[in-house]
Amino acid sequence: MAKSKYETHVLPYLEQIAAMCRNGATDKDICAALKIGQDSFYKYKKEHVEFFESLKENKDFADLRVENN
Repeated sequence: MAKSKYETHVLPYLEQIAAMCRNGATDKDICAALKIGQDSFYKYKKEHVEFFESLKENKDFADLRVENN
């Protein structure tokens, strides 16, 4: 069975994605960097808790940093 794009295009890059989020990257920026479509991005957020939580936590960090400046 073939690996999904999540396993090849997202999972190995969770740390880099987290860093992108902390630096203010948008969902569109992340999709472009990962070479996945936005539909796949949102599907992976629903299906993979670790991906969703990492995005949320690191985007919240970026938001707080902006609010405090």
